[in-house]
Amino acid sequence: MKNKQFYAPNIQTWRKVLVGSDVHGAQRSPHAWKVFSEFAKDFKAAEVIALGDWGDFDWASSLPTESTLEAEEEYELINSLIDEVGVTVYLEGNHEERVTRYAGTVSPLIRSLLDVRKNLSLSKRGIKYIPYNGGGGVYRVGKMSMLHGFYTADLAAKPHAIAYGCCVFGHTHRVQTYSPKHAFVKTTGFNIGCLCNLRLPWCKTMGPNGWMNGFFYAYVRRNGQFSPYSARLVGGEYVIEGNVYPKEVK
Repeated sequence: MKNKQFYAPNIQTWRKVLVGSDVHGAQRSPHAWKVFSEFAKDFKAAEVIALGDWGDFDWASSLPTESTLEAEEEYELINSLIDEVGVTVYLEGNHEERVTRYAGTVSPLIRSLLDVRKNLSLSKRGIKYIPYNGGGGVYRVGKMSMLHGFYTADLAAKPHAIAYGCCVFGHTHRVQTYSPKHAFVKTTGFNIGCLCNLRLPWCKTMGPNGWMNGFFYAYVRRNGQFSPYSARLVGGEYVIEGNVYPKEVK
């Protein structure tokens, strides 16, 4: 007779979620993006979340930039990246928010032509869009809060965990976790790294920055409990979920 204390877990009852942040369009890391894209095809997540800054949007910046793409070209590139990994939720980051600020300085006609949601055809694709907002720019997955991120200090995971509880964020291009010492409350802030180059044009003359390529994935139960995993991409090859990535190494 089977011992009723033990049971075989059914993985089919867990929802798979994949999260990628800070691609920065033309500045994406070819190697990191290849791993993320290949894993997305194998993992077959129910939700693929773009966690903001999937473009640079330098053409909308008020600061001097080394922009490599015009608006139309950049939107075309981001559209192809969305299709490649099957994004289902798109969170606005501080770089997408550049467009919102810039749009306020031009005529309504031009403003509508620049709109992120319109140019990425998010409504037509059925992709949910979350604006960049410190109070409401959060997408909930089970007991996790997904957000682009607002704090940028070396230990950014700490204020995010305190402010948002169990949360997953990008923004700082670093990989770290922090669990506050609240009594009886188990919360962790997961800073998931970036999918862009580790030296962007505007930081070429700066010293070490601690940036790291990576992404996040999780299994979520119906009750909201989750099993989180951070894939840190340091080196040339990585074993993720029992598979070696990238699949072809040059």
